Amino acid sequence: LFSDLSRFLFEHLSVDNCLGMYSLARSHHDQLLLRATLRLVAQHFPRVARQKDFLLLDHGTLGSLLSSDRLGVDSEAEVYDAARRWAEHQPLDRYAHMPALLHHLRPGLLSQEESRRLCQELGPAAAGEALGGPLRPREGMFEKKIVCVDLTPREDESAASRELTVDCFDPRTGKWEKLAALGSLVSPGCTAVGDRLFVAGGILRTGSVSAAVHEYDAVLDRWMERPPMVQPRSMLGLLGCGDSIFALGGSNRSALLDSSETLDLSTLRWAPGPRLPLPLRAFACAALRGRLYLLGGTTLEQNRAVVHSGVLVYHTLTDCWTRVALDSGATCLAGGVAVRGGVCAIGGYMRDTTKFLDGNYTNLETLDATGRVLFFREGRGSGADRE
Repeated sequence: LFSDLSRFLFEHLSVDNCLGMYSLARSHHDQLLLRATLRLVAQHFPRVARQKDFLLLDHGTLGSLLSSDRLGVDSEAEVYDAARRWAEHQPLDRYAHMPALLHHLRPGLLSQEESRRLCQELGPAAAGEALGGPLRPREGMFEKKIVCVDLTPREDESAASRELTVDCFDPRTGKWEKLAALGSLVSPGCTAVGDRLFVAGGILRTGSVSAAVHEYDAVLDRWMERPPMVQPRSMLGLLGCGDSIFALGGSNRSALLDSSETLDLSTLRWAPGPRLPLPLRAFACAALRGRLYLLGGTTLEQNRAVVHSGVLVYHTLTDCWTRVALDSGATCLAGGVAVRGGVCAIGGYMRDTTKFLDGNYTNLETLDATGRVLFFREGRGSGADRE
């Protein structure tokens, strides 16, 4: 009976009734309904916070809402205003709960003007002591932008600066802006996992290969060091899938690599990952629906590099690889992106003529740049040729 009732409530969930449903789900420990209502309440928080039902919430329920990363607010001041409006509805009973509620506020996300307003309303001491939330932005504060991590000297090879800026493009305004500088690197791995941006590996100015990992802090506009990879890698594939980051293949000075390692995003610890079917570097890569796609790239054949005319697909659920041959279109150093229905390799080079006679496997001699786009349909490689 309870299951039928839960399903009925789930089917009739709306913005107008989601607060009542959320309270009901919390009191009955209905996880399915709780997740659905929290998602709806958080997404429409500015509107929901002005409903009469919002003023009827108990302080525990309100606190769980204010602590959520998913709130669809543009400003952290909206969270403060909602808590204050709730308290002022019954000031004699509720002001006592304000310190606990304000503990969920994230002061690092407030503008200077908003911080001054809170100090005026709460007092400098109260504002400083009460606000204790993390620095993570709320979901509504994020904007979709394109980050260009091109960390090689462009115009002046002899530039004295040891750091180079990271460029960020806003497709809504058509304008570029600069993010915090990061040390010069050639061919690092880059990936975004939700609202987190990572850069790993690459070739340093000294010619040595890095194992370092950095994560970008969007609030403080700075790069934070994370635990390094076990093995230095350049020209690697770096992909996020689920709660992990995969560092795949690549090369260092002594070898082209068929190894990989995974970073658990909750513990920030590296562990050995799946071994690739062949040594591979400079491939396009993308993650889509629990699969990792490695398109093209270069592999090793008798001490020389050759373009890999195929696609490797790693199935994260079954821990197996599938190899799919390509009749044409394989490239190296292409950009990879997941799109609806498949993945693409964009641009790159048609040939890699590098000969590794000196034993340095970071050397690179590419020819025949192309603007072609290779589309690989999702679902290909789900059958035979598994390893």
